[in-house]
Parts: sequence; C-alpha cells; structure tokens
Amino acid sequence: YITVTSGHSYSANAWVKLLNDHSGQWVQMEVDFQFTDNTHDYQTVAEHGNAKSSDGWVHLTGGFTAPSRALKAVRIYFQSGPSASVNFEVDAASVTANGGSGSTGSTGSGDVNADIDKLRKDNINLHVTTASGINKGDVRIRVVQTKKSFPFGSAIN
Repeated sequence: YITVTSGHSYSANAWVKLLNDHSGQWVQMEVDFQFTDNTHDYQTVAEHGNAKSSDGWVHLTGGFTAPSRALKAVRIYFQSGPSASVNFEVDAASVTANGGSGSTGSTGSGDVNADIDKLRKDNINLHVTTASGINKGDVRIRVVQTKKSFPFGSAIN
C-alpha cells in the first residue's frame, strides 16, 4: 500500500519482465483506490502490449491523480493477461508526487530509511564450523546476494 493525498498527481514507474510466453500478452501497472465507503476505483498507470519474455526488462512509466474523495487505502499492483498462467517479475517500482520530492513510503511514516529497515531488511545468522587447529578469528566470510526477492502487492490468479 502507498500513501497519497486526494486530488494530487503522481508519477509511477517500474521494470517488469515476463518469465514465460503466451501469445498476445500485456502487462499493466494499476492503482486501486479504496474509499472510506469501501467502494473502489481503478486507474491504469502504464501498459505494455504484445509482451514477450524475449523483451527482457520492460520499463512501465505513467502517472495518475488520486480522486478527490476520502481514501481508505491505495495500492499499486501489476497484472498480465489475458492468460492467467503467465509469470513475471517486478523491480524498482516507485511512486513520486509531482512537484515534490521523494517516493511515497509504504507505511506512510515519512521516514523512508526506517521503512526500508523495517520492511526490506532482516538479520541473517551463520553457524561456522572449522577444522581443528584453525582459529575462528582467522576465518573471513563473504556473502554475496545472487537473487532478489521482494514481494509487492499483486493481483495474480
């Protein structure tokens, strides 16, 4: 979920990559506005038609204006169709207020770094066993991340 202000305009962008092919696929970035009366309004922010996995990473970019109604929740989500069996990845998604600076925080706390620490980071524990005669203090360990995995809100069948 993201924090927006009713009546204000925003720019949104993300990189999307299809992992398998089906003829005539499209991929969309959508905004779902839920109002205090629990009704919804949906806006397509960006779309890439006739998408194929061979396209690699596709940049979706666009904008939207939050409706001038009382908002309960707002989320960005990604969908592909018409086949429900298409898998895809999303990376580097952001929403920025037009005329302002910075992206909206997912918790709305206003402190983006605190949000990142809370939502995207976690501790890792390693247990190292050495052969006899090797001083554990002399052992150096290097950890390299080889795959990213950050879940975004989604509307995938």
